[in-house]
Amino acid sequence: MTDGTGVLQHAIYTVPDRIHGYCVDDNARALIVTVTAQDLQPLDASLGDLTSVYLSFMGYAFNAQTGRFRNFMSYDRRWLEETGSEDSHGRALWGLGITVALGRDAGEVVYAANLFQRALDSVEYFTSPRAVAFVIIGIHAYLSRYSSDSQAKAMRKLLAGRLMAWFTSSASEDWPWCEEMLSYDNARLPQALLLCGQWLPDRDMLEMGLRALDWLKQVQTDKTGHHFAAIGNQGWLTRGGEKAQFDQQPLEAAAMVDACIEAFNCTRDEEWIAYAYRCLNWYQGENDLRIPLCDYATGGCRDGLEVQGVNENQGAESTLCWLMALLAVYTHRGWDRVT
Repeated sequence: MTDGTGVLQHAIYTVPDRIHGYCVDDNARALIVTVTAQDLQPLDASLGDLTSVYLSFMGYAFNAQTGRFRNFMSYDRRWLEETGSEDSHGRALWGLGITVALGRDAGEVVYAANLFQRALDSVEYFTSPRAVAFVIIGIHAYLSRYSSDSQAKAMRKLLAGRLMAWFTSSASEDWPWCEEMLSYDNARLPQALLLCGQWLPDRDMLEMGLRALDWLKQVQTDKTGHHFAAIGNQGWLTRGGEKAQFDQQPLEAAAMVDACIEAFNCTRDEEWIAYAYRCLNWYQGENDLRIPLCDYATGGCRDGLEVQGVNENQGAESTLCWLMALLAVYTHRGWDRVT
């Protein structure tokens, strides 16, 4: 899926689809995967080569005139927009923050840090809760190496307060959420609250993050209580409505794995780790259709569970989310302890 430009967005079965080109969203995810894997396998030179490709893509995507990242690029390397979505900008900062935290090449770390700093100011007035959550996750990673950066600390406090305000203004006893709908990448929001609750610190944020994540865990467990069942994108779940069963997307399980591990870090409650494993096992066939999504022959992941079966295309988002979830568990437990 990766060439000299970056990782391609889509695949037709296992064949890269050049028609849809590239995007910052997926190259940011790819950056997270390679630097995380490189941290676990420091002697694998190929991971460093891939990191350089993805990091170069991020640098080229940044529009210095607007202070924002472009997102979509055609296969012939033409940008299809001058400014990408708030979500793509947030994911870019997330990927750069992880690179700063885990990068092993000094030049790549400095490059990522400089790009992170240049792109951070633009998020001050973001209105997308998910974009804000992505940025917060990236800031926390960045601060693990540059802990004295006052700009990043100030932005973390501002965005954390905004995310918390969205939750407190919307949440109720039976709907502890910041929006009227549960849609995509949901667990990233409580994950961001948990990070801020620990490190600002702020007890109310921590409790809100745990409450929202526990509720999300209940919503995304099947009726028998045996396996993870992501909210489907064919209708999502609106307040007072019924949860859509399909299509279930791989990024939901990856988000829950990360958030549950963070909840364990806060509480030391092993139930969170048990649920993280349940989400990881969703990829391996413990799901509503009893069909594996991960493909051990290719290393990829199929694009989701649909009413009629599994989507056999192995696009970048799906494959990278599978690898992110797997690496998160490896990082938590230790490579040699994961079976």
